[in-house]
Amino acid sequence: MENGSVIQNIHWWNGGGVWVDNGGIFNMNSGLITDNFARESNGGGVAVVNGSTFNMAGGRIMNNQAPDGGTTDDSEEIQQGGGVLVSSGSTFIMLDGEISNNRANFGGGVAVRDGSEFRMTGGMIGQIVSGSVTWASAGNHVHNSGGGVFISDPDSVFSMSGGEVTGNSAHTVKFTITVLHKAVACGFLAATAASP
Repeated sequence: MENGSVIQNIHWWNGGGVWVDNGGIFNMNSGLITDNFARESNGGGVAVVNGSTFNMAGGRIMNNQAPDGGTTDDSEEIQQGGGVLVSSGSTFIMLDGEISNNRANFGGGVAVRDGSEFRMTGGMIGQIVSGSVTWASAGNHVHNSGGGVFISDPDSVFSMSGGEVTGNSAHTVKFTITVLHKAVACGFLAATAASP
């Protein structure tokens, strides 16, 4: 994806805007994935599943939604990843770009599960702030936990050596990054991980 937009799609299962499956590779260098909705499942903007890879070097994934707890049951198995779901042995590599203003019940920006990896070396998950002025879009939000990032199982990894996770919010459990069931999150000393 070099430019253009993926907008205003509704999917009843994973991946409201973009679905990468069966070992596929999606490269995003610029453009916009916005205003998409995974109606009954996960990954409002993007779902990367079954050993697939998503490389993000630029662009924005914003204003997408997975269910936020008001439309289906309060389950950790669904309603994950308002912006991005990475599942079933898949990998998301974020070099640059922005994941912001997405909504879900778990993992407003990103949800990582089922032996998958999210590798962040640059870019922004959340709200971009310059001094006291917010000059881009708002942070990600969840009804439950993991406003920015939600890691749900011991075989999944969120690694961060650059970029920022900041300006995200959670209604119930107020953590920007939520790590469950001995999952792995590492590298935060080399970057910025903050809540509002």
